[in-house]
Amino acid sequence: MPNENHMRDLLSRAYVIGYLFYIAPPRAIEIFRNHQLHNGELRGWSPSFIIIFEGALRTMLLLLIAVGIEVILGAFWYEVLRLDLVFGTILCSGILHTLVYMYFYLYSGYPNTKSNYFYRFGRNFCYAILPGLALMVLLRFIDEVSFEISLPTRVFLNAYVGMFVGSLIAGIIEAISVTRRPLGLFEEFETEKD
Repeated sequence: MPNENHMRDLLSRAYVIGYLFYIAPPRAIEIFRNHQLHNGELRGWSPSFIIIFEGALRTMLLLLIAVGIEVILGAFWYEVLRLDLVFGTILCSGILHTLVYMYFYLYSGYPNTKSNYFYRFGRNFCYAILPGLALMVLLRFIDEVSFEISLPTRVFLNAYVGMFVGSLIAGIIEAISVTRRPLGLFEEFETEKD
């Protein structure tokens, strides 16, 4: 089906962008299993080490993206839009997401269905941190280019908190109502701990 292939291709591209921006879930356990199956060079390492190594690589990729954007936009706009704060927040959210992933899929000892459930709550909390960042950048841009409007700091803070709370509520509803395995995770894990 052409529509199904198109959608799969679109989701694959979205995952790559999310992975580069430290938003998508880690692939460490899938990497670990692949190296175990094919006698790869990482087969002797623990999944924890692979998650930490992958996290370090993703951190470097995100920093490279941040530097590239600073070079493209220039230091003035990078500072005005507070992109250092944006990328720092994305990094912290990504690290927290990785720790949640690591705990619930490596160390919790919960059956897979419970791990999926608790992981979804942690993941959605990390995701709720992010939408307000785009709104903040937009408001900072409007504040800078508009000569008539000068927004007070509380407007930025209120807008971010409102977006965070709205996203968090949506994430909690999703975590409670959805029962399937979270998308973007490795597929072999689904039956292993059940």
